[in-house]
Amino acid sequence: PPRSTLFPYTTLFRSIVRIDGGAEIGYFLGDLFHYPAEFRHFDWLPAFRDSPTLIASRERLVPRFVAENAWLMPAHHIFPAIGKVEEAPGGGYRWVETGA
Repeated sequence: PPRSTLFPYTTLFRSIVRIDGGAEIGYFLGDLFHYPAEFRHFDWLPAFRDSPTLIASRERLVPRFVAENAWLMPAHHIFPAIGKVEEAPGGGYRWVETGA
């Protein structure tokens, strides 16, 4: 059966949920990312956020998303907000929308 795990990334109130369905893994990203461009620029974030903590969380979690080939569901992207992140040519990462 699918299992879910809560991952606080700055505080318990700022968390992501990991869903492990066995063959596929997905994450509901909450406030970890607000716009697709933030996958390329980890330092682009809302002014009211704890910048060092959020950037460190992105740096820690995104390589895991790539390694797991995980489905990602950001809360603030335009519907249908489902996709994956991949390594970008020249370094860094990029968002790949796969929703229909």
